[in-house]
Amino acid sequence: MNFYKLSPEVAGGLGKNTVFDRSQIPPRIKWLHYVIEGWLGDELLESYPCFLISESLAEKLLLLGATGFDLHEAEVTTSEQFKMFHPEAIIPKFLWLDVFGKPRSEDCGVDERAVLYISERVLACLRKGRINNCIIEPA
Repeated sequence: MNFYKLSPEVAGGLGKNTVFDRSQIPPRIKWLHYVIEGWLGDELLESYPCFLISESLAEKLLLLGATGFDLHEAEVTTSEQFKMFHPEAIIPKFLWLDVFGKPRSEDCGVDERAVLYISERVLACLRKGRINNCIIEPA
């Protein structure tokens, strides 16, 4: 099976309500608060050391039976600047894509630098959504 390394769109960063466990490398998130500051429309987002996925794309991953991740609720907000410049923007519901799998072993995995690796079948699934600003490289 072929695997790919992904660098998803960074549309913002971790918010003040994010809860970390810094005893691990990369730090483990216990609760994710993501603040959107400049979203280009992708359904897969990143901010070290975590990922978000739109609810509709997450459902596709679940139907696929992909391995190496859990889905959790996340607090997703927009910055004041984003609201000012994009008052009509409709942000889909995003879930925290909590990836724990081993790279090149499970469908979704992260390495010690929190780089995301996915299988070819997961890539085909993600391409059913919008990931236009995601950098995709063979692993």
